[in-house]
Amino acid sequence: MHITIFTTFLPVLLLLPWKIGAANPICSTPEIESGSVSGCDCGDKVTAFDEAGCVAQTDPNCNNEALKASLVVGHQGCVAKNLPCGNGCGLYFGGVCRCLKGAPDCIRRGDWWLLNAHELISTPKVIPGIIELGTENAGWRLGQELLSGDNITINGLLATRKNGALAVNSVHQRDQDQIHIHVCDASSSALRTYLSTKVRREDFPPSGAPSPLPTDFGSKFPKGSVLCQAAANKKDDTIDVAHVANNYITRANKCDKDYVGAGLITDTNDYSWVCLTTDKNSATSVLFCKTP
Repeated sequence: MHITIFTTFLPVLLLLPWKIGAANPICSTPEIESGSVSGCDCGDKVTAFDEAGCVAQTDPNCNNEALKASLVVGHQGCVAKNLPCGNGCGLYFGGVCRCLKGAPDCIRRGDWWLLNAHELISTPKVIPGIIELGTENAGWRLGQELLSGDNITINGLLATRKNGALAVNSVHQRDQDQIHIHVCDASSSALRTYLSTKVRREDFPPSGAPSPLPTDFGSKFPKGSVLCQAAANKKDDTIDVAHVANNYITRANKCDKDYVGAGLITDTNDYSWVCLTTDKNSATSVLFCKTP
């Protein structure tokens, strides 16, 4: 009798989602959102993100052009169904989760965290990207505060207002479907050099919309596709980057808004600039953090 019962239920047992060797279940989206992660493990600690069911995404707003993230459910951010997808939500189920569990070197301000590698800022809130971020500026404020504090190192290098920068990629250029602000050492940035030597701040006032720069930064940043405005005061680390980006995005058409990225960089006179990238091929993090 016992053998019969076991034989009957064995196929069912094999089909259940057992995590062999895992002390706890994988932290779900609601657990990460609420910060209740003591009874679960971060995704990358119990699975290598097997990518089961995760497929390359396309953009219905732009004739189904290819996007970089692979997900089970697209255009919703890191909801529970996207847990297998390291190539779209590894940041959320991994890096953000680890900070909530007390990983060393994470820095928190409210709902926003500098992740422990000190290269990205994100949040437990499910926010796919720059469009859904809207006018929430807390992550940008954290980035500016950290650069002003002169105590953040990235790969052993000190990131400051003088040589650091912040950037968020567009829908088309991001590879994770969770908002993340790049924090980088940008001492060789061609954009910083240009803003410091080739234009007058007075021509890019903080009132009104950002204005296009009269130059290109290589083929992926054509002339007129980078729009900037300068801060009114030196050393201002309270720039409302989200407001500038959201104002532009809300006025753009459905497809064009998916090409918009945003960043903040400081010129050699210690004035901050907010710039938007608007070309489909423009990776904002490349312009702000590297030499295009």
